Amino acid sequence: MIFKQISSNEIKFRTPETIPQFLQNKRLAYTIGQATIIFYYGAIYTHVLIGLNRYVAIAKPFSYAIYFNERKTMKWITLIWIISFIQSCIYQFDGCHYYFDRSAMLFLYSDAPCAQIISLYYEFYFNLAFVIFVVLLDIITFFKLKKMAKVIFNIVHDLLEIYCNHYDSPD
Repeated sequence: MIFKQISSNEIKFRTPETIPQFLQNKRLAYTIGQATIIFYYGAIYTHVLIGLNRYVAIAKPFSYAIYFNERKTMKWITLIWIISFIQSCIYQFDGCHYYFDRSAMLFLYSDAPCAQIISLYYEFYFNLAFVIFVVLLDIITFFKLKKMAKVIFNIVHDLLEIYCNHYDSPD
């Protein structure tokens, strides 16, 4: 318990001292913010790809190899990271920055109108649309899976009934 408290206090009070002074450089803070955005969008788009992968595997199993063979999957992943990089480039324009503020220990948007518009429309609404899309896709996939399980259960039931009737009949 004592060690837990010590480590917690170390993290709370020592971390600001250990962050290097070079993070005071604005250009570096902007670049770190841009790198964070690249990985953030990469994660969002990867979730979309996983949802699509799951949907195609369940709803269109015979088309799965067309869209998600190993080569195409690598192309999808490469495309995700290229789009994420291109999308993050807007944060390098003056006034449109997303950066790490060492004094606040937070990632922040610039106070300029460009950054405020980006944070609302580009970040919030755009990402909300992707999250809603993935949730809806997962719900549709769930119901397709449930429907498929019911069909498979009925087929297995009928086959077992035929098997039992065939071998239980006194010939």
